[in-house]
Amino acid sequence: MLNAQSFNHSIEINGGVGLSKYTKYSIGAGYQSGIQIEKFYVGAGIGFRYADALYYSSTLIEDYFESRDGKYLIPLT
Repeated sequence: MLNAQSFNHSIEINGGVGLSKYTKYSIGAGYQSGIQIEKFYVGAGIGFRYADALYYSSTLIEDYFESRDGKYLIPLT
């Protein structure tokens, strides 16, 4: 018989700078909640993230061109 041991909440705030050549920076926040049953955790969550991302690059003979755009992401967990 499985017994729920605890109900957990988690709030996270995250960000990063200079992550790769594809993303200059990102910021975000998220929330998760769920129940721990023995050694397992069952739950759901939602978040929000903004990233300045590279979506196109081109290299000509002497010129380099890149297009960047801000993207809003809503991760579901």
